[in-house]
Amino acid sequence: MNRRQRSVIALAGLVLAAMLVFPPFHQTSPLSGNVMRNHGYHFIGDAPRRSSVNGLALLIQIMALGVAAVSILYACRDE
Repeated sequence: MNRRQRSVIALAGLVLAAMLVFPPFHQTSPLSGNVMRNHGYHFIGDAPRRSSVNGLALLIQIMALGVAAVSILYACRDE
């Protein structure tokens, strides 16, 4: 593994940590027909009231990060 690949892995790790510390939140309102309302990104320790982490959005973001990191690692390989 070369220096560029190590840098890509370190950067991907930092981005992953930021995504986990500031996840997307949403709230489902039963009064309006179970409509999901996004509440944006917030610090995990200071979540909006009556909101929960939007797990699907977070999972998609993590998968996209993985695909991007693997693609960049492949592009930075030694030949």
